[in-house]
Amino acid sequence: MVCQTAKSIEDVLRLALRITSEDERRNVRPGVKVSYFFRGENQNYQDRDHDVYPSAGFKPGIYRDPKHLARETRFVNEAIRLFPEEFQSDHTTFERLTRLQHFGFPTRLADITQNLFVATAFACMKGYDDPVNLPADQRMGFVHIYRVNNERIKYSTGDTVTALSKLAMLSADKIDLKNLSGLAYEVKDERPGFYWANPKKDSTSKRLVEDIQKVWCVRPVMNNGRIKVQDGAFLLFGCKDKKACLNAAFAESDFYKPKAPTFGIAQIASIGIPCNVKSMFSQAKQFLGVDDHRIYPDLEKLASSLKKEVGDV
Repeated sequence: MVCQTAKSIEDVLRLALRITSEDERRNVRPGVKVSYFFRGENQNYQDRDHDVYPSAGFKPGIYRDPKHLARETRFVNEAIRLFPEEFQSDHTTFERLTRLQHFGFPTRLADITQNLFVATAFACMKGYDDPVNLPADQRMGFVHIYRVNNERIKYSTGDTVTALSKLAMLSADKIDLKNLSGLAYEVKDERPGFYWANPKKDSTSKRLVEDIQKVWCVRPVMNNGRIKVQDGAFLLFGCKDKKACLNAAFAESDFYKPKAPTFGIAQIASIGIPCNVKSMFSQAKQFLGVDDHRIYPDLEKLASSLKKEVGDV
């Protein structure tokens, strides 16, 4: 995996263009169509004590803490029960998960975007002060670059995405890869024509078992203000038996392996954003259209941005 450090705002764009163009020329096989996505992180959460490049593999929020995974169903149901008005415009479980994701709930989603400057804005975003380590704006941020086989990109309304999203509605003891009838029952609530049979005798059901044990890139319905302005997409993580976490390596060596959890999705590079470049980017965000109140389009962020203009915060 390529790891390079940007020396300026312009360098971020230059590096991203060079990395993706060279990657497509050298590593994409003839006949394979790919897209490139970006993910911004304002520090290395895998090694909070050092500004070093993170490894390629990472976990979505719900898999970072076993206690969270055990309460996944409760998180979703309690949020919908207590704040039903927040979900009135959502028609699918996937849409509800995206809303929960943006409100900070641990989910089986990871945010990505095709807008390089949106990802860079997240990499440069100030985080909460850590009593042990430096604040996130004083640490190196990262823009991770992913190559995705277009055949591994799904729209949010299909059977595969619905099935993986419905994992959030079932407890771990209900996920039996030998018999997904319980999951199929949940999926039929949104997809009445969804079909399930014995996977040993039915190829469609066998493929579902395989699909659940993978990570997929999903293009969401643009019915959420944040998704629109962030040009947002998601990596949707499946699971192994009993909701066990996938070994999602995002390794180049797995890109062409159909049985790999990250088949067709590889992290090809990380661009480091030093704190001095973070500062330069913060000054230029307005001109790039990625200042905070545009990335998070709500009144609270707008108020914060306006107060910053007059030095009130």
